[in-house]
Amino acid sequence: MILAAQLYTGLDSSQIADENLMAQYQNIKHIMESSVYQELAKKATDAWNAGDQQTAGELYLLSVTIREEPENMFLLARLYQSMGRSDDANTLFDKIIGSYPDSPYAEKARSIRGY
Repeated sequence: MILAAQLYTGLDSSQIADENLMAQYQNIKHIMESSVYQELAKKATDAWNAGDQQTAGELYLLSVTIREEPENMFLLARLYQSMGRSDDANTLFDKIIGSYPDSPYAEKARSIRGY
């Protein structure tokens, strides 16, 4: 699943000219955006809880790349904070605040950022 997600996120769909391939791509896109991103985030949380921050970061980033979702963006930002990557964390917090202002994660991000 992780390899499939990595390959998917590296694919430039604008280069697909064949209708049959595009139909297959759309099916894969639906699966990635409806369930795979959640599985990746779960694996990331498990890795983080096991003390493997590097793997957790890679998996959260892959999840967020597939589907930008405020909860997983927030978790990735908090992970970045714990790793001492404050600039990366703040960039994500600001993106949550700007793009998802009504989400509960925007309120948490505002609190962390002091807004």
